[in-house]
Amino acid sequence: MKKIYLLSLLLVVFISFQGSSQIKDANPIIFVHGMLGSGDTWVKPVQQFKNQGYPENYLGVLDWNTLSPQREISLKKLDSIINHLLNETGKDKVNLVGHSAGGGLVSNFIMSDSIAKKVNKYIHVGSGILQKIPTVPTLNLYSDADLIVRGSDIEGVTNVKLPDLDHYEIATDSLAFAEMYRFFHGENPKPVVQKNDLQTVTISGKVLVMGENNIPENTRLTIYPFNPENGKRLQTEPLATRTLSNHGNWLPVEVDSKSYLEFVISPENGRTIHYFREPFTSSNHLVYLRTLPTTGMAAMLFSGLPANEEESVLVIFSANKATIAGRDFLSVNGVELTTTELASPQKTAIAHFVYDDKTDRVSSNNPIAMFGMMPFMSGADVWLEINKPIELKFQNRSMTIPSLPGSKSILVAVFE
Repeated sequence: MKKIYLLSLLLVVFISFQGSSQIKDANPIIFVHGMLGSGDTWVKPVQQFKNQGYPENYLGVLDWNTLSPQREISLKKLDSIINHLLNETGKDKVNLVGHSAGGGLVSNFIMSDSIAKKVNKYIHVGSGILQKIPTVPTLNLYSDADLIVRGSDIEGVTNVKLPDLDHYEIATDSLAFAEMYRFFHGENPKPVVQKNDLQTVTISGKVLVMGENNIPENTRLTIYPFNPENGKRLQTEPLATRTLSNHGNWLPVEVDSKSYLEFVISPENGRTIHYFREPFTSSNHLVYLRTLPTTGMAAMLFSGLPANEEESVLVIFSANKATIAGRDFLSVNGVELTTTELASPQKTAIAHFVYDDKTDRVSSNNPIAMFGMMPFMSGADVWLEINKPIELKFQNRSMTIPSLPGSKSILVAVFE
């Protein structure tokens, strides 16, 4: 079945609100991320489904190791989550959403009759051609601007082509959410009204190993508010200190909705990771933080990051879309990172690694070769001197963070 997407028909803006009535006829949904991703890919869709009345325990995510060829481990985890949500909600079936490599994982998984009988509907997001058409009703959601997976209509399923969304954005954008909801419910989502008067919100999430999504051992998390004008902490004592559960989860923390927050992850081995985040304007239980891997393919990639006392190593992460030259703007200390060399549409860069690649203390802004062949990642040769605050600009927003020695720390700045 072919469905022609008309942008002019989408007149509703979907923004967060509080106090929605719970939906009565929903099936629980499990979201599956793509290559190098984690469950926090789905922060916006999860919030939007909650805004439509979905109870929080109806919305699950799978964290799986996309770098491992042992897919059976991930499939067992997915089956376990399905069974848990069915038991938790009393429903007979779940809905599944798979993005990119996650679509490949899920679409093969539901070919089994024993699995298909537990699945109501499936959405294949930015994930290319299906080798076999599932017996489960399926929506193929793709974009004409996705240059990683060049999607197209697939015979035998419902097809929706969305305009102008990059490969990552097609999983997070409100247009994609509207199509997901419509496919699951046969009607448009309800318009909602934003409330801006929340003084505090509650956040929680996970700490995982970057790339592999394993659980780091003996890791501690501390949280501080900081001043985005100069990067300095606003208090000496942490706002909260958390240890991790056996699944990597950290317990909820109530925070000011206007506070910029620094999350400090202190692993048993390796460098401390400092995350710097803009204010959380709504509650979020998918706040994911990552340590560096110590073994495997991902560890080999990140082993090239410099570790000395005289410079900082920075990663800038765009949480909901790629940064693309000509469309977006990102800079560090006045050096633009959204050039055609660093942020081409084909690159679809979500994570920008910034450090002195040539060890010459000069900011050439040349691409770092280590990231040349990697999708979703870009590297820029920029000297980040210790004891000088780092000024970041993303679109029309700005944030200043402290510089810390790369021998002990990795800095990560996150923009929504």
